[in-house]
Amino acid sequence: MTTAVPTPADKSDAHEEAAPQVVRLDPALLVRDECNAREHDTEPDEKLIVSVTELGVEEPISVRPRPAGTYGVFKGWRRAQAAQAANAAAVRDGRPVRLVKAYVREDLVGRDGWTRFLSLVENDHREGMSERDTLRAQELALIDMTDIDRRTAAKALGVGRNAARQAKAAQKLNDATLRRTTAAGMDLEQTAQLAEVAGLRGAEDRLMRALSRDHAEHKGGRGHWDQEMALLRAEQADAETRARAEQELRAADIPLLGRMPSCEKNPSRPLAELTSGLGNPLTEDNHKNCPGHSARLDDEHRPLWHCADPARYGHKARPQPKKPKTEEDEHKAEERARIVACNRAWKAAAGPSSGWCAPGPCPTRPGSSPSRS
Repeated sequence: MTTAVPTPADKSDAHEEAAPQVVRLDPALLVRDECNAREHDTEPDEKLIVSVTELGVEEPISVRPRPAGTYGVFKGWRRAQAAQAANAAAVRDGRPVRLVKAYVREDLVGRDGWTRFLSLVENDHREGMSERDTLRAQELALIDMTDIDRRTAAKALGVGRNAARQAKAAQKLNDATLRRTTAAGMDLEQTAQLAEVAGLRGAEDRLMRALSRDHAEHKGGRGHWDQEMALLRAEQADAETRARAEQELRAADIPLLGRMPSCEKNPSRPLAELTSGLGNPLTEDNHKNCPGHSARLDDEHRPLWHCADPARYGHKARPQPKKPKTEEDEHKAEERARIVACNRAWKAAAGPSSGWCAPGPCPTRPGSSPSRS
């Protein structure tokens, strides 16, 4: 049978008069409320069980009435389980069982969002609740609330009006990353933004450094963070554009040419530089049946059509028209002509090499005597 013994409450003001009374319940009637925010590490440890065995549950738990006379525990489920374990041992030993002090919140029946919020607040201030449980509780609690309750809860949690959506996004991060974000002081919005770009290499480290620079300035701003996020979003958009372009090529069964090792000659050539064996220009349409039809992506991730091996498939290099001369080309030509003329004049002025003599006796300067041998 249900055991519920009212305990006199302090009625010093209207708020306390409206507060639920403390009653004593049989632990056997207690079950975990489906809106309890703690979903992991819910079992009581041995130390808690020993304490409850010796002293009972000192701090009241909070419950909601359930069908068939049971009560859903949304605050204090670990204490309730410890009381159940202590009573089971007492029955085995022939000792009297103990009741549990509890607040019975009939006003929360049907108010799942607010119940989860109250459980979140309770557990968030207790050691051991995981970051993932916190995020999930925030998401589910805020979704299930009325607009009025949601504004109140968001203010109490210190989160924005998009907190439910942000909490859902943040849960995409793994547990280790969530622990690091909490330790670094990321707020819910920042954690959700990290989840948005987590697929980019180095994104977490870059955002951690930006967050650290913002904190170091002690101004409460997030300029470094916003700048880094803008860069990461641009990089992600670029990567997504390239991925779509690659997917389109794969769907069309067109090979995407990669980089050749520097030690190997790359035989591929763009179609714009090739003709057919008869000298006709090659285009995407008239080349698509060639076994070497392939593509490379340019800097804007647009396909540039190639033939993987023109010589093998009978293509020829397209004659390239001569480029029209520019004014710069004429200046260079004039400079080359001037240098050639100067070199020619210098050679003419220098005369024959000093080490060369004509056949026959060497001439001597006037007034000089022949050398003696």
